[in-house]
Amino acid sequence: MGGILLEVPAGKLEAGEEPLTCARRELLEETGCRGGEWRELAWYYSSPGFCDEKIYLYLARGVTIGEAVPAEDETEVLEPLWMDLEEARQLVLDKKINDGKTIIALQLAGLLSS
Repeated sequence: MGGILLEVPAGKLEAGEEPLTCARRELLEETGCRGGEWRELAWYYSSPGFCDEKIYLYLARGVTIGEAVPAEDETEVLEPLWMDLEEARQLVLDKKINDGKTIIALQLAGLLSS
């Protein structure tokens, strides 16, 4: 992408890994958060005309915040940015969040809080 991207924590499934296990691992690696109550929001095909990639979206509530535990082979540069749901949704409207999975996750989380 060549720039800074605001997005929800995400990553690739390991071989044989369940999507929820992956979501918990990625949240810990990228933000240091763990535990809490988890709910699957949805899954979707990222680009069905091009590939068969499925993206699973989860909502985690009541997590404990700790230190991020990046994977040893991680090449990403991560800087957690904490904001409430309404602030994040406004950043979508302001075109400052333009990652598809993040936009979908924020909209679905907003439906649950309505």
